[in-house]
Amino acid sequence: MLSAAQLVEGIDASWALVERVLDTWTLASLAEVIRHPEWGADDRAHPRGFDIERVFAHDVTHIAELNDVFAANGLPLIDLWG
Repeated sequence: MLSAAQLVEGIDASWALVERVLDTWTLASLAEVIRHPEWGADDRAHPRGFDIERVFAHDVTHIAELNDVFAANGLPLIDLWG
């Protein structure tokens, strides 16, 4: 299990990556297809924009898990939109 500090470090690292991408990628580049030939026959090609969506969805999933624990313990919830 991760400590609170490790969890914060992981979230900060994820969002630093997203911030760097948003600062350097253009709208046009989001449609650029990325291939992974190093994965062999399971070459998963996807547009760059998918990477941003996936990181966001991953972190939202973890925030939802945290909110379940917080709610069960009478703690305030994380409000993503507030």
